[in-house]
Amino acid sequence: MNELIIEKIEAYLEGDISREELQKVAADAGVSNLDQEIEWFKDSQVAIEAAGLRQQLQEVLPKPAKKEARVVQLRSIRRVLAVAASVLVIVVAYFGLNRGGSSSLYADYEYVDPGLPVLMSQSKDHQLYDALSYYSEGDYAVAEEKLQQIQADFPNSDTLSYYLGASLLYQGKTEAAKGPLQEVSSFENSRFHQRADWLLVMTALKEKDLEQAGTLVQRILDTPNHEFLERAKALKEELSK
Repeated sequence: MNELIIEKIEAYLEGDISREELQKVAADAGVSNLDQEIEWFKDSQVAIEAAGLRQQLQEVLPKPAKKEARVVQLRSIRRVLAVAASVLVIVVAYFGLNRGGSSSLYADYEYVDPGLPVLMSQSKDHQLYDALSYYSEGDYAVAEEKLQQIQADFPNSDTLSYYLGASLLYQGKTEAAKGPLQEVSSFENSRFHQRADWLLVMTALKEKDLEQAGTLVQRILDTPNHEFLERAKALKEELSK
């Protein structure tokens, strides 16, 4: 299933396009089992939600050992991840991972990108999506390592640059994260452009550079219909206090 079909299925499930529009796109792409693909997408979302919860435990649980390359089949682990999501909610509540009850701007406005719901074995860019499978699991250290290893093979990939920057940021490597995120932020035609804008705000907040954060927030406020416009407005008010 290609990226266009994934995007259209997501738009259909969110009510942005009709079933007829989705069927036409699917037919043009040669997809005959549309209902099966829709079900797969729903399954993948379960996996992504569980992975997002797993990321919250990184400060408490030990990091996993380095893994060998492998291909993820999301459908086959749906039930396991659904159970894992429930368990993680309980554990998160138990350990009180809300920064010990203290509030910070970074914690309040943090955005954790869940990654791309792609079946790796069906992707022609196997190495890239193998790396991104670790990212989607919240294993940012391994994702960073693998993305860096293949950078030369994908010199113009905004996907690689964005997720490399995000992997670095979520590990607290803010200085290293700035380069790839700025690269994507400057590429207005990238699907990750606006998300990179916000993650750059997060790097500034992580470094407690409120002046820089304010500058980056203002750029978002100056962009009509920006994906993070409402968050930027709220953060602007916080920074003005």
